[in-house]
Amino acid sequence: MFSGSLDLHWFSEDALPERIWEIADTTMWLHTHVNDITTKYKIQNCLVSVVALGISCSKKQPRERTPIQDAAIEMRAIRDSYLKFAGSLVVERGVEATRH
Repeated sequence: MFSGSLDLHWFSEDALPERIWEIADTTMWLHTHVNDITTKYKIQNCLVSVVALGISCSKKQPRERTPIQDAAIEMRAIRDSYLKFAGSLVVERGVEATRH
């Protein structure tokens, strides 16, 4: 897929944040069917955070990379943020479903 000096690292870095959906497999997100702009924005922010962390962990020079301990802490924070957001959607959608 990549030619010349282009690789996954540079392709991803170039896509952040405006073209994040070009590098993401949308089937991995639970709530991609939602048309609500706020929901899509929150999903996009989580995705940008994950890709940005991946980019920072894959710098060519080891001293420029995010230390693994810091990356693990950041990944947990991203996960927790997403789970909190996803949980609120489930509750919100469950309330809507019981109204109909």
